[in-house]
Amino acid sequence: MDSNQLMALSPELTPRSHLYFDSRRQRWILTAPNQLVMPDPLSLDILLCCDGEHATAEIADGLDRSLHELAAPSREITAEIVSGFMQRGFLKVA
Repeated sequence: MDSNQLMALSPELTPRSHLYFDSRRQRWILTAPNQLVMPDPLSLDILLCCDGEHATAEIADGLDRSLHELAAPSREITAEIVSGFMQRGFLKVA
C-alpha cells in the first residue's frame, strides 16, 4: 500500500495489540503477541490518535499543527510510522 492510499484510511490497534502506560517502567508500552515496543514520543503521539475514527491524513495534519519543528513533511513521517506498525501487526486500517 502506498502512502497516498494510506492517507485516506483510518488506522487502529489490532484486537490483540495493547497500548498502555506501565507505571513500573514509567513508559508507554505497545504489545502484540510475541512483541513489545516502547514507542518514541512521536510514534506515541501517532499511536494515541490511531482510533479507527481519524484518517492518517487527519493525524498527520494534527501533528503538523502541534509539532512545527519536524524536518520532513509530517504526512510522510506519519505514513512511514503507521505503515511500519501495520507491517509488524500492531495496527490495521478501517
